[in-house]
Amino acid sequence: MTKSENLISIEEAAKLLGIDKLHLRRLVDVANVVPSVIRLHDGELWHEDTEILFSESDLALFASEILRQRFTALKVAHSPVIAPDASFAFSAGWTGLLDEMAADLVRLDGSARIMGGKEKFGSMIVFIDRDPAKTKAVSALKEDYRRRSLDVCDECGAPGRLRMGVSIAKTTCDRHAHLAAPFREDDGEIVDLPPTGGPIYKDGRQGKYGVDR
Repeated sequence: MTKSENLISIEEAAKLLGIDKLHLRRLVDVANVVPSVIRLHDGELWHEDTEILFSESDLALFASEILRQRFTALKVAHSPVIAPDASFAFSAGWTGLLDEMAADLVRLDGSARIMGGKEKFGSMIVFIDRDPAKTKAVSALKEDYRRRSLDVCDECGAPGRLRMGVSIAKTTCDRHAHLAAPFREDDGEIVDLPPTGGPIYKDGRQGKYGVDR
């Protein structure tokens, strides 16, 4: 920030960026860009009296981050492998995995299209429209990337692990672990929650859904 730049409130910044205040506050909490001023209230970012101020240069950085969070650049880079209307219901930390997956998909099935994706039980689930003859190979590719996502923070892309919260399972790095808190007693014991079977523990054994907690 330069001395000549004026600072504006989070409410004003959100309006200029075309998003709501809560969305912008979440970006301040989890993204790799920060505003010029953050004065915490009682050490709490989400306290209503916390002061968050933005400069003009901050707005440009946050505008770029919003595009990253929306996977806009990724869709352009991998058109038409990733459908322009593809919707991803997870954070942008898995962008790198999607980038690699799109390239692998071209080599595997040039006609396949990534139609979207979601986070489920802490891992990345991707929806792919593919040649029926390639179903088995594409399914194996999807499962490989699902497992890989369990080592990548879905918020920032740093190395992470599956966190077992009381009400959520989420893969994060240490910095973003608070997004899954409070934690269950068995946090750190379960390393995967696959679509079928049961939880997989760090010692390699697999439990059964409906039996294990």
